[in-house]
Amino acid sequence: MVRNGEQLIKPSLRRALTDGERAALSLRRDELLAAMAAPTTGRHGDRCASAVSGMLNGFPAMSRLDIESALATVGGYLHVVRNYPTWAIIKACEQVRAGQAGLNTSFCPSEPEFCELVRKLVAPYALQLRKTEALLVAKPPNAEAPREAAQPAPQIRKPDTGYAKRAVIDLILKLWVLGCNNPSAAEPASAKERALALMVQYNILPTDLGPAPTVFELDPETWNNWHVQPRSDDAPRRQLLGESTAA
Repeated sequence: MVRNGEQLIKPSLRRALTDGERAALSLRRDELLAAMAAPTTGRHGDRCASAVSGMLNGFPAMSRLDIESALATVGGYLHVVRNYPTWAIIKACEQVRAGQAGLNTSFCPSEPEFCELVRKLVAPYALQLRKTEALLVAKPPNAEAPREAAQPAPQIRKPDTGYAKRAVIDLILKLWVLGCNNPSAAEPASAKERALALMVQYNILPTDLGPAPTVFELDPETWNNWHVQPRSDDAPRRQLLGESTAA
């Protein structure tokens, strides 16, 4: 797998690194980082400028430039390789002057060609650095993965298909039947009050109290209005419907 132009490195360890191995890898990583660091002082910049100037002077067309043009040309070459180490820039200049860069020796290399030459010199060290860093962060196969806190299972709410409302209606009817069977007792009166309170609490309309008709009672013209009138054989519903409407 390649990401950002670089191949991903994922080493597989058979065992955990010892303290000595980890210390050696850390030292190697620090040395590679120091070797690949870009110039940080004016002295290093002067050495790079001198190397680039000597490389350009090796080509007759470039040697005839005046001072201002030469400085601008050298500055352009140094700009494109500003993020590379000093030793790589100097070595690239020596390869061009010695004809070992793999370029056409009759012409001065362009800035992109010179930058690519420097990059190829640094690439093996950059690869070793990535391998070293990958080894330092690699985990052995028996290393325990960090445990994540258990998440509660999401509660799936079942859609209301009318069963809850039907259960409330059944409770209202039972309370009302209790009041109808014993009209003189205090408890039945309280049962009626509770039934009416439940109708208000759950927004139960009087028309909701009627039972569904049988197949033989359906009228194609008025079947949507079947719940308006209770059946003649359902006295408690009829009584509750009449009193609720009056209330």
